[in-house]
Amino acid sequence: MLGKLLDRPVTVTMLMLVIVVLGSTCFNRLPVSLIPDIDIPNMTVRISSQDLSARELDRSVVSPLRQRLMQIKSLKDIKAVARDGDATIRMTFEPGTNMDYAFIEANEHIDRAMSSLPDIARPIVFKSDGGDIPAFYINVTSEEDGQSCRVGEYVRQIFAKRLEQLQSVAMVDISGYNEYEIFITPDENKLRQAGLTVAQLGECVKAADVRLGSLEIRDGEYRYSVKFKAFTSNIKDIEDIWLNLGSRTLQLRDVAKVEMAPSERSGLVRSDGSEAVCLAVIKQSEARMSDLRKDVDKVIRNISRENPELRISVTRDQTALLEYSIDSLVRNIILAVVLACLVVFLFMKDFRSSALVAITIPLALVFSILVFFIMGMTINIISLSGLVLGVGMMVDNTIILTDNISSHRERGGDLRTSVIEGTREVLGPMFSSVLT
Repeated sequence: MLGKLLDRPVTVTMLMLVIVVLGSTCFNRLPVSLIPDIDIPNMTVRISSQDLSARELDRSVVSPLRQRLMQIKSLKDIKAVARDGDATIRMTFEPGTNMDYAFIEANEHIDRAMSSLPDIARPIVFKSDGGDIPAFYINVTSEEDGQSCRVGEYVRQIFAKRLEQLQSVAMVDISGYNEYEIFITPDENKLRQAGLTVAQLGECVKAADVRLGSLEIRDGEYRYSVKFKAFTSNIKDIEDIWLNLGSRTLQLRDVAKVEMAPSERSGLVRSDGSEAVCLAVIKQSEARMSDLRKDVDKVIRNISRENPELRISVTRDQTALLEYSIDSLVRNIILAVVLACLVVFLFMKDFRSSALVAITIPLALVFSILVFFIMGMTINIISLSGLVLGVGMMVDNTIILTDNISSHRERGGDLRTSVIEGTREVLGPMFSSVLT
């Protein structure tokens, strides 16, 4: 086979050009990640509905879904968190679980439950893998003191949603924010005079939190969807709740104080000594790290222009480590080519052999990129390390092979015979060395 190819130099040249073109095209399409995509036995279900409060979301959506998802095989633990407008269900599976099957089973349970759930968007299921390590963190602080709740609300409702709309972003995890809560403080003396207990007052508040659902209005060819919010949607609505005391009625404001205040903190993030809201940006598995950074930087510039009082900083940037690894690989490749060509030229006194080494090493790397694309692999720390190791081994094998072919030429053999025999003699040892 090798002899036939040598007899057709035009065929060899065309084959090399095809490899170079395909490899270069595939390099621009290969996903770039910090580490390989390895399935982790974790799964997340994200639920979104801006019209539902945390209590309504937990009662009508999260609890029914949780009961269904608990039926998945090999499930080890399940936790759910509900907030106003969104909720998250996190599932942990036994080690060794086939996450592809678990992912399909989770989606099947959600599909069966959709008919019994309120009119909400279908919950989204995320598998966890090695790529779920955040690419970087974004800290958001305010130049004004005492604005942590306002900053947290802005980050949750606007900043995070803008980031999640990017094609290169899988999800954004927020920490360090503090939310406002509505506190109802009963006046015990007034409750005693009205003949009410704290428990009865609580039942009255729950009974007033009525959700009317939605309706559809048809007007000829047009259809309008009308949704009603709960009656108790703000402080004034709660203060205006009427209490039926038999012969007389009172409003909640008459027996209790209603106010909005920051909730109790469960964690704290600081940036440059100030309280901050931290966003962990997780990349889509098929996206490139450089594209992710460009997209996120554009969003950050827009947010900073719209809100000059906010200070936004990027920390723990994993893209820098990846860029350093890629730069190191390029430097090693260039150094390997130069040293290999120099060694071959000094010891063999043959310029053509040095030129062959200079062509072969980059061509082999381009071919490796083509194989990466076909096998569905990504450019990451592990694969780059393998390429660096492969370049070193190829340099060694190239020198051995070139030297053996030159020895056959010095003994009087023609070029074709020397190449065939010289390659055949060292092919077995070099192949076993590569496998080892």
